[in-house]
Amino acid sequence: MLGLLSVVAMASCDKREDSGPKTTPDSSFRGMIEEIVPDVSSKAFATVDDNSVYHLFWNRGDRVSIFYTRTYNRQYEFLDRDGTTAGEFERVGTDPAHITEQDIETGFDYAIYPYDRDNACSTTGKLTVVIPERQEFYNDKRGVGVRPLMVAQSATGDFFFMHAGAYLGIMLKGDGVAVKSITFQGKNSEIIAGYPEITFVDGEPTMRFKEEDLDNGDTITMEFDTPVELDADTEKLFWLNLPAITLENGFNITVKTPSGGSYTREIARSFTFKRKTFYKISAEVVIESTPVSSVSLDKEELTLNVGEEKTLVATVLPEDADDRSVTWSSSDGNVATVDTDGKVTAVAAGTADITVTTNDGSKTAVCAVTVNDVISYSMTITPAEAEINALDQQDYTVTLTTVKNGVSTDSQVEATLTSSDTDVATVSGLTATGVKGGTATITASYTPEGSSEAVTAEASLTVKDVISYSLSIDPEEASEIIIGSTREYILTLTTTTNGVDATSVVTADATWSSSEDTVATVSAGTATGVKEGTVTITATYTTTDSQELTASAELTVNKKPNQAGDPTPIEDDVF
Repeated sequence: MLGLLSVVAMASCDKREDSGPKTTPDSSFRGMIEEIVPDVSSKAFATVDDNSVYHLFWNRGDRVSIFYTRTYNRQYEFLDRDGTTAGEFERVGTDPAHITEQDIETGFDYAIYPYDRDNACSTTGKLTVVIPERQEFYNDKRGVGVRPLMVAQSATGDFFFMHAGAYLGIMLKGDGVAVKSITFQGKNSEIIAGYPEITFVDGEPTMRFKEEDLDNGDTITMEFDTPVELDADTEKLFWLNLPAITLENGFNITVKTPSGGSYTREIARSFTFKRKTFYKISAEVVIESTPVSSVSLDKEELTLNVGEEKTLVATVLPEDADDRSVTWSSSDGNVATVDTDGKVTAVAAGTADITVTTNDGSKTAVCAVTVNDVISYSMTITPAEAEINALDQQDYTVTLTTVKNGVSTDSQVEATLTSSDTDVATVSGLTATGVKGGTATITASYTPEGSSEAVTAEASLTVKDVISYSLSIDPEEASEIIIGSTREYILTLTTTTNGVDATSVVTADATWSSSEDTVATVSAGTATGVKEGTVTITATYTTTDSQELTASAELTVNKKPNQAGDPTPIEDDVF
């Protein structure tokens, strides 16, 4: 099976213990372990018989880092059933493109259990392993929650696991105490967590932290999402994985409770933790009662709008009080509510007191909350666009939209209208009157009750001029002339713009005609009698906007009269 762990003799990455003659391995991974303190409750190791033969117990899903001479960290996962000492491992994931996939064979040197992406093996044979600053707790499972670091070497086709670190079992009991966290720390700020390098010297793994780790990792902490309850009579065991190290001034173990209470067990002498060695330390956790002295809020007054939220921060003193928990309440939940984290939500306009009360001692602090309505206004004027003739009127409707706390209402209001150009349009009440041609902006303004600012809306009004024409001829009444004499006519154009008249003489600009040129001719407003008869003299005028107007008058042409004093009539020639 490609990817299954098949162990054969491997080249050394560093000096190793002589593990005896090599044999041909099968496809199983038989992980033997160094002799340790027997503990049948352990998942990772247990005694098999009274002769103190110890085996590494594998469980389905356990993963191992395996290195070869290129120092590439491959990950293998155990496939067989839980609680077995041997079985097959399958490759997890795929290799990078530059690495040819292959079975585990010659050239692979070390394995580290469990797998960690930061584990590494240098070309000089130094192994880098991880001692986590945050370690997990598994009830009655030594070697699981502490993520034991076991370095393996090839030996007769097997991997022989050797402990690079030590183990500390912290046995705690206490009356009515819940453990939130356990912290281990050297009293001389020694580095105990991080990425140490392991080298083999005469077959013994030795550990040394890298230079870049020296400013970090001076504590190891086991934290519990769900606090672990202690028993007053029976000790509960918590396992930590530690490096093999000497703590010159001893160490402290600090236990903290969910309410902030703290207990410290101190070892005040130099102490050396040896690899593959299990240590135990007992402590009865007694949390001295420190009562709450006061509580305060970060705000004594708070103003919110309806729907707005704000979290108040309560400070309970002293900081080492055992029970620093608090309860929140509102004097009027219809105005403002508060949740268990101090988040205040504004509900409706009004006032309410938000009170925080300590569960220990019933100390209180109050924040006065004022809630205001959230009101916004907008306005529309209808019609938004209109066109009228001069002297005509346009009526408007103004609608005010009020949004109060998210609820919208409309109402018609008697707004004040103004015109941007009173020469074009004037306003009175909610009515605009056209004055002359042009465009004016009609603005509606209204100040809602309780508001200090006016709301406005605009409409566009286009006014068209109203123009009419009339054409008059003078004389308009019937007139007489004699043959050969003339009659002067004057043509007057009257232009009425928006009710206002204006006149102009357009005699020379008109087109003149006679109904019978043999009786009388006309040109530029002057008619000349030709022979006896009656004609109609007509003037036609085209306005600048292409309107054609006419005016006419009747003209009679007579022979020369015979009355005394009149000139002697001309006799008709006889041919």
